[in-house]
Amino acid sequence: MDRIEFDLSTDPLYRDVPLRHRTTIPILGIPVHFASNAPAVIGMAEEAFGGWRVLEGAPEFVEAQEVTVTVVVQPGVEGEAEHADLYYRFIGDHRLLIGSPGSVAFSDPKARSAVGFVTPQLVSDRQHFRYALLEALTLSIVTRHDLEVATPFQRDQ
Repeated sequence: MDRIEFDLSTDPLYRDVPLRHRTTIPILGIPVHFASNAPAVIGMAEEAFGGWRVLEGAPEFVEAQEVTVTVVVQPGVEGEAEHADLYYRFIGDHRLLIGSPGSVAFSDPKARSAVGFVTPQLVSDRQHFRYALLEALTLSIVTRHDLEVATPFQRDQ
C-alpha cells in the first residue's frame, strides 16, 4: 500500500484542518469542488471524474451553483481485513452515511455538500477508496441534484 501524505490538524476536533489541496470538476454539468488535506485524494478525484472536464469547453451545460466534497485524512486504522469493511446507510430520503472501523463520511444533497474523515490506510487502498467511498459520496449528491434540475435541452422546449 502507498504511504499517504496529509496535513495534520492542530485541533483535536479537526476544526482547523488545512485543506490546501483543491480542484473543481463539472461532473454531470454540476461543478464539484473537492478539498482535502491530502494530495492523493485530489489525484483520485481527477482520475475518477477528470473526463467530465470536457464540459469546461461548453459552459452552457454547467450549472452556476457548485457542490462541495471535503475529505479529511486523519490518523486511524481500519483493521486487518484486506479492504476496509464499509457500510452504507441512508438517513431520511437523500442523505448518505458511509462508515468503516476507522472512517466516516456523510453527504447531504440539500446542503450541496459532503464530508469524510478517513484513515490513511483506507486512502492507500486506492481502488477501494476511490470506488467505495469517494465516488459513492460524490455521486450521491450529484446524481440527486441532476435529477432535480432541468437540462438546457428541457429548458428550450
